[in-house]
Amino acid sequence: MPSYFFKQETLKEVQTSIEWQLSTYKSSLFSSSNFDSQGEACSEARKCKRMKVEKQSCSGNLRKEALLATIRTSSGGPSLKDIAGLEHVKSVLWKSVIFPLQCQSLLRGRKTWNHILLYGPPGTGKSKIATAVANDSQLSIFSISSADLLSQWVGESEKTIKDLFEIARSTEKTAIIFIDEIDGVCRKRSDSEGDYSRRVKNQMLIEMDNNLNSEKRCILLCATNCPWDLDVAFMRRFQCRVFLPLPDKSARLKILRDQCKDVDTNMSDGEWDMIASLSEGYSGADLTNLAMFAIQEPLDGFQYNQSEVASNQLSQESAATSIQVSPLGNVRRCTQ
Repeated sequence: MPSYFFKQETLKEVQTSIEWQLSTYKSSLFSSSNFDSQGEACSEARKCKRMKVEKQSCSGNLRKEALLATIRTSSGGPSLKDIAGLEHVKSVLWKSVIFPLQCQSLLRGRKTWNHILLYGPPGTGKSKIATAVANDSQLSIFSISSADLLSQWVGESEKTIKDLFEIARSTEKTAIIFIDEIDGVCRKRSDSEGDYSRRVKNQMLIEMDNNLNSEKRCILLCATNCPWDLDVAFMRRFQCRVFLPLPDKSARLKILRDQCKDVDTNMSDGEWDMIASLSEGYSGADLTNLAMFAIQEPLDGFQYNQSEVASNQLSQESAATSIQVSPLGNVRRCTQ
């Protein structure tokens, strides 16, 4: 038998084997079990995508709810006239925020300040005066700190800043955004900072620009104790920068009297004047703590005996009458 005959037989066997393998592969490819596995894989992929979208939506809702929780209405709280001293600061804020809102027809066509920076030593009343502006102008205020804007998750800080401005601009009336310790967000750029810090700064700058270019603007008040640490581009976007100094003697006297107005101190005007002179260099917060210490100090001399109170059934009124409040000596000792 010729040799080529065996070669032809071998080729036929190989061809038959290949055709059988192809038919087997096609049948397995289009089998119902394979379609079921592919369908399950697609279903799982759609489910994962849907869960991811729902998670993002839930995260966005929680973020907006947290921002809405920071809103303070204009009911109650301090007014500008209740704040001691800071006459220049109150005048600037009245002309730039309160008066334009109350007399919009008189200022039609004139631009007003929407971005205001309050800076000064700690305890000088930056947060309090921002709340007073909102109360006098009868506006809602978003009062937050820089820590509320920052998140450990990538991209969340930028979304929070964007949502904050969008919610503030979507309110029926003009809203005030007050960010305390803004230097925690917008410090000067450096080579050592990471991309995260740069993205947060850029988002803040973008929102400030969008606020000025928007038809409905919100009022941005920011406070810092360290204005020299702020980024130059950020400082440039503040149309008005107001310094809050330490209280002068008359302001210190008013703060001390207001803190002790509900206590019978039996102090003369000369004694009050002396305390105001001794407390030079104190901030408003320092004076508040000083007054509280002076009022509470006499309680150390009151010997409280639980068994005696229980047996004699002493009332709070009778116990209070035995405490003599005279903070002059305590204040003199604290200020020396």
